[in-house]
Amino acid sequence: MKKIVALAAVMIAAVHFAPTVANAAPCASGSNSTTYSSCSGNSASASTTVTSSVTVGVATTATESLVFERLSNLNFGKDNISAKANGDDYKFSYSLDVDEEGKAAGDGQQKVGVWVNFSGSRFLFDKPDSKFDGNIFTGMVGVDYALTDRYRVGLGLGYEKTDIDTTFNEGHEEAQGWTAAPYVSYQYNDNYSVNLSAGFSKLDYDMDRKDQLDKNTITGSTDALRWFGALNFNGNWNNDNLVYGANVGTLFSHEDKDGFTEVGSGATTVGDDITEIGRVSIGGNVGYKFFDMMTPYVRAKYSYDYQDGGSDDESSVKTGLGVNFDYGSSVSAGVEANGTLKGDYKEAGGTVFLHINF
Repeated sequence: MKKIVALAAVMIAAVHFAPTVANAAPCASGSNSTTYSSCSGNSASASTTVTSSVTVGVATTATESLVFERLSNLNFGKDNISAKANGDDYKFSYSLDVDEEGKAAGDGQQKVGVWVNFSGSRFLFDKPDSKFDGNIFTGMVGVDYALTDRYRVGLGLGYEKTDIDTTFNEGHEEAQGWTAAPYVSYQYNDNYSVNLSAGFSKLDYDMDRKDQLDKNTITGSTDALRWFGALNFNGNWNNDNLVYGANVGTLFSHEDKDGFTEVGSGATTVGDDITEIGRVSIGGNVGYKFFDMMTPYVRAKYSYDYQDGGSDDESSVKTGLGVNFDYGSSVSAGVEANGTLKGDYKEAGGTVFLHINF
């Protein structure tokens, strides 16, 4: 009898004190926790809690680059840029008239410009426990107007879509939204200019992941608002057919995501999240004009993230190889292939554009 009582006591104690899935110690990932999923690194994290720094940086850079492409195209290697000296007073203008050699003449200024820019890229983040890769596509249309020979103001409207495979949690993330981006350019003289742009985006995020215990699918969605600002100082020069330029600038982006609760066994509740990116950069380009209309070029830019940035390495280098086509003084088009290296982050993509001035 004593043996039976002892055995029963042991069994009762084992049942009472043995850990179960339902009462296991919570797994933690940042400020989120779950008592259901088994955790390993970020495997039980909602995608946006891991990808935000990288994706906000990628998306903001893509949008700002398309606006900057429009502004830099106004004077990069253009024959229709003229500087008229009256004593020490320089006047910057665009000409409506083109002579027989395709070069600008006269005092007229093309006041209105319309443009369409598009970029797409493939990126990879290869940091242990946070691996993911994806694509981002961004398109913008815009119109601007020359208030004077020196000032031009404009507005760009854009759409972006990001599609990511989140290896770290066996999931997927999609983001899409619209952007409005006003900008202004001040042309000091025929060589130097300063550009200021800003933007506001409204975004939708949808994501899913696999529970690490039973592999069921957990889903989630949220909304976000993003704003950004960029300031660039530029220099552009022509030496016969050789054209070259340099720029230095800064970019800041702030994105505020709403909190949400995932759906599915093992779901977590994610609080409001703010992501901020701060960056300074310096770059240059050089090209050579053929036949008064085609300008192949190379460019390079070094950037330093003074805030966040999504990688243990704050420095990045972006290089590009492209060609611009100028049809008189009114129409220009171009295409560029580019790539970025930054610590655990790599990106390869391209840009195409069409600009019309009248």
